[in-house]
Amino acid sequence: MKLTHPKSLTSSSKFDVHVRAVTLHSQPAKLHIDLEIAGRSFFSHITYQSIPSWDALWERYDQSIEPDLLGALVAWECMRFLALGGEKVILCEGLQCSATVCKLWTDCFRKQLGEWRYLNQLRYPSPTYPKLVVQEPISQIECDGSTAPRQAQYPRAEVSPPPRKSDLLTNGGGKDTLAGILLLREAGVPFDMYEGYVPIAKSSIALQEALLQRLKEAAALPESKTIKVKIEDNFFSCPDHVFEAMGVQAKHNKIDFIVGHTANYIGYFPVILYHQYTKVWFNIERSADNSMDDWDGEPINHQWCKSVEYQQKAKQIFTQITNCNWFEGFFSTLRGLYDISIYAIVAQHPQLMKATHSCNYDKPWCKRCPKCCFCYLMMCAYFDEEFAKEVVGSEISLFKIPQNRKHFENLLDPDKVAWECVPSHEECRLAGYICLQKGIDYPILRDFAQFSKKEADRLWKKYTEINWEVVPNELHSVLSAGLRSAQQYSESQ
Repeated sequence: MKLTHPKSLTSSSKFDVHVRAVTLHSQPAKLHIDLEIAGRSFFSHITYQSIPSWDALWERYDQSIEPDLLGALVAWECMRFLALGGEKVILCEGLQCSATVCKLWTDCFRKQLGEWRYLNQLRYPSPTYPKLVVQEPISQIECDGSTAPRQAQYPRAEVSPPPRKSDLLTNGGGKDTLAGILLLREAGVPFDMYEGYVPIAKSSIALQEALLQRLKEAAALPESKTIKVKIEDNFFSCPDHVFEAMGVQAKHNKIDFIVGHTANYIGYFPVILYHQYTKVWFNIERSADNSMDDWDGEPINHQWCKSVEYQQKAKQIFTQITNCNWFEGFFSTLRGLYDISIYAIVAQHPQLMKATHSCNYDKPWCKRCPKCCFCYLMMCAYFDEEFAKEVVGSEISLFKIPQNRKHFENLLDPDKVAWECVPSHEECRLAGYICLQKGIDYPILRDFAQFSKKEADRLWKKYTEINWEVVPNELHSVLSAGLRSAQQYSESQ
């Protein structure tokens, strides 16, 4: 698809992000970041509710990691503030990032916010932008209101691996999380649950917490400890007219992917260190590594923050900062599966599906976005439309809502793009075909999902194929059994 814009934008140093102060608080551990953009003050607060204090974290490791760990946390957390069009994040004294980490930061920014750059047609002075600027010398940071001197260099002691207790599984509240819970539990892998609460304007932190708790209770996970991380800022709640008054021209600066996975994967580092998790599991499907469009030869992927590449870079950064060789990395329970197969697994558990949600705009379901429309389409295909309406809480079909026509077109039309965490057009068209075969008949489905059985069989074979090379060893046998059970369940319906 070729995107047409009335004009391209260029970045501006006027909107550079200046980190003015970083303060550490305890009971529990909190990181307060104060920053300034174009003369206006902003803040971001990260609270690690399972870590009693930063000192409790430092005492387990060589304290030399502090400037680098905090530097990385602040650098990645401040990425989203560059969505106003700046060229640099300038860290305050007391924060440190190596040249290697700075280069990785630029690469991660360009790819994670590739969609934002693409939608704005925003250009930087060169491919080395935006830049992460580190102040010298390393001097001090504030901790509970007091200052403590920090040396610039420390010897790094290698940290021995901890005894294996449990892994950490992320809870996003949707059908992918449900599938991950089912697979890990069946495989006998012990895990704690991670929940990140982010500052999405229409969804309060209390609501996010309640929805994630609903899925845990439905899945009966009393044995799992919950690791909670909360992010609060005054960026997402800032009215658009304030940005306009500042002279900001860039749009799409509050899209959900800008927050990413709680300061991106880097935000997990304190949790990994304090609780000594050797593995962090996500529930990311196979299509997340596929680009959604091309911009002058550059692949653009809304889901790059879920990619194998990003996970590998994050592990590299973790090892460099901490010198801990016991952390195995970030993994996915679903990496080898397309959504067609994932839905086949969770379709065996209709009552649990009713406890899921997937909307990123107005939780649990706004019923007016690409993600809601995609989930509705798949639930119609694997259950029926009455079930889908019950789950999303709608009395009328989402296919009948006029505003949703464009969302379904973006999902089904190969010449368009649905900028959301959704699979390929072919998978959506296959789901539409299944709906038509079941008598769920709407014009949008007839327009894009009416094709021969031969074509349907081809798509079914393609998207039920499992890439076993990327399926974690722990899950091979249970995944095979789960898919056989899914096939038997489907045939019995």
